[in-house]
Amino acid sequence: MTQLTDRITVLQSAFWATNSSIVSGPVGSLLIDPGVLPDELERIADVATPVAAGFCTHAHWDHVLWHERFGTNVPRFAYSETVINMRQNRDRIIRNITNSAELWGVDAAMNTDLLFQEQPLSDSSANIAGIATIVVPIPGHESGQAALVLPEDKVAFVADTLSDIETPAFYEGSESVEDYLKTMDTLQLIIDRADWIVPGHGAPADRAEAQRRLDADRRYLEAIGPFVAARAGESGEEIARALLVELDDPRSEGLAWGMHLHNVNQLLAEQGNEA
Repeated sequence: MTQLTDRITVLQSAFWATNSSIVSGPVGSLLIDPGVLPDELERIADVATPVAAGFCTHAHWDHVLWHERFGTNVPRFAYSETVINMRQNRDRIIRNITNSAELWGVDAAMNTDLLFQEQPLSDSSANIAGIATIVVPIPGHESGQAALVLPEDKVAFVADTLSDIETPAFYEGSESVEDYLKTMDTLQLIIDRADWIVPGHGAPADRAEAQRRLDADRRYLEAIGPFVAARAGESGEEIARALLVELDDPRSEGLAWGMHLHNVNQLLAEQGNEA
């Protein structure tokens, strides 16, 4: 675990370097995206007792998890569009949890009856378990994705953005790229007011490192569409590797590579080309 501030602790999972955050408040702990492996959820429960509330940044399976030791009646929250997305994609999310259990050993016996209990919040200030927060929509990676900003702590939890181990990842082609580029402007405003940024995956970043990541991600998002269009006829893998060389981007292995290749193949398919 990393003690980020006096009252904020970040636990990084062995699974995809996923970050779970614990914020100590006046009536208990606020959990942000708790996960992922069974023993890690148990460890969070050991540290966070009592749990006063939960917050989910977006509707991907590795960010919607919960454990009975956190409390079955503890209030949980998410941005209103995230709640809609979760409800519409409930079956897909459960299927992804099950598939991940088979592929990577995540607990298949997880009680999914504990999930999908988030209450909707608007994109505004909110008091969650006595903790002052601001919900800020940051779409692009996923519909309804939102950052949770703690202005008193100058810490922002930015969902699956600003990672040091992932490229920006999107799932709806060029439309997502446009949304993601707008989100870069929103993230700039967040960075300008924060001492620490906590991404969904990878190392937390101070302001200088967060700025470096944002600049790299903006270059990536601005370049990928025109680059793919200009190299039509080449394979997705050839284009993907060439773009990283062009950008001098070191994120060419593991999780980042898979996301990057998926981005390229989406745009190729959208343009009517073979991946």
